[in-house]
Amino acid sequence: MDEETIRIEIRKRTVGLSSSYGEKIYDGTPLTVVGINEDGEGWIDADKGRVKYTMTGSQTDAGESDNTFDVEFPLGSEEYFKEHYAITISYATLNVAQRPVTLTSASGSKEYDGEPLTNHKVTVGEATWGTGWVDGQGATYSFTGSQKIVGSSENAFECIPNEGTNLDNYQINKTYGTLTVTDRSEKYQITLTPNSKSVTYDGTEKSVSGFEALEFQINGQTFYVSGVEASATGTDAGEYPVKVSGQAVVIDSDGNDVTDQFTVNIDDAKLTIVEGDSDKSASNLPHTGDSAALYAMGICGVAIAAGAGALFTSRKRNNYK
Repeated sequence: MDEETIRIEIRKRTVGLSSSYGEKIYDGTPLTVVGINEDGEGWIDADKGRVKYTMTGSQTDAGESDNTFDVEFPLGSEEYFKEHYAITISYATLNVAQRPVTLTSASGSKEYDGEPLTNHKVTVGEATWGTGWVDGQGATYSFTGSQKIVGSSENAFECIPNEGTNLDNYQINKTYGTLTVTDRSEKYQITLTPNSKSVTYDGTEKSVSGFEALEFQINGQTFYVSGVEASATGTDAGEYPVKVSGQAVVIDSDGNDVTDQFTVNIDDAKLTIVEGDSDKSASNLPHTGDSAALYAMGICGVAIAAGAGALFTSRKRNNYK
């Protein structure tokens, strides 16, 4: 009789272990989800309850992580479980979403005054469930919004987290207010004073030019005037008005053209050429008492100034020999 061999194979029992999924909006506390799901053929009755699970998964900050856990076998039985069970482990996800916070900067307006317009106020949106700063957390605000010249711009700002606040945990929604500067109803007055000059006639051309000042202070701000010239020239004794040409342009310290906010007035100025003292000039000339020599030099008869003639009569001409 032939022998028949029967092979009996006892395979490992399948056990699938998995953690549970969890999610919430950031609130400053850890997100944990307990409980292990057992799939597959599972533990035999004799082993049920002998295996312990310890949850290690936790997520506090906004983001994702695995909901991990440890499997603990009875002391000294680890090899037994490995020999008889095919154990698979999978981790679900813990998801903490960013917490929404709505921040709105204030608006503001004024007439142009040369100074920057700012408004350092932020309103935090009314907190509802799952929104707004978590208790004990928050931020201060650094403003970059500023409007100096006529026009409008956003009142922009940046958040600076308080100690213990991580801005990555928040979905910060900003709404910027508007800063508006309008034209002045009454323009600033600037008066330019051209340079004046008084000189003594000597027969040569005289001149004067420029202004006493082209830089002005208003409300502690500095302004500069350009685009205008002033000058006068003359030779003969008399008064010559200084003439101004060009179109005045007013520039602030940042280089902005703010001419429309100013009225530029111009004072009168003049170049004055004063007649010289002929007697004093004659007395300073060298002479030896020789009337002929004095006459030839212009002391007697006609005195000649450079470029012009001035006729006068010698008082004691006959005394010269």
